[in-house]
Amino acid sequence: MRIIAFFSNPAHCRIEYIELINPATSQVVTLDWDESEVSDEGLYGKGVHINYPEKDESENETYGNDRMSELKGMIFSEAQFYNPDEDKECTEIFIDSVIIEDNGEYLHILLGTKTNN
Repeated sequence: MRIIAFFSNPAHCRIEYIELINPATSQVVTLDWDESEVSDEGLYGKGVHINYPEKDESENETYGNDRMSELKGMIFSEAQFYNPDEDKECTEIFIDSVIIEDNGEYLHILLGTKTNN
């Protein structure tokens, strides 16, 4: 599974995680990844993990491969950005789009909000 996020990135920040929410059930998941390439336009990450806050850490350390169905119907709720050079959280970052890819299938995540917090 891979994640592609487009956002304005004037401060050259990194994304620590992306949070999604199911608007019908209020189920929350966070997505993080093992490797990423970041540019001024966004992020490409691979080795995506789907994490559920109510599950213990060992259950959340599994990859999202072949689990895209768990993300269908979810919308973007927030992302945490940080500046590795200054070791602090970034603000004023706007997500333009989030796309999940798994085995040639693409899922475009709807944006419930456009800011990181």
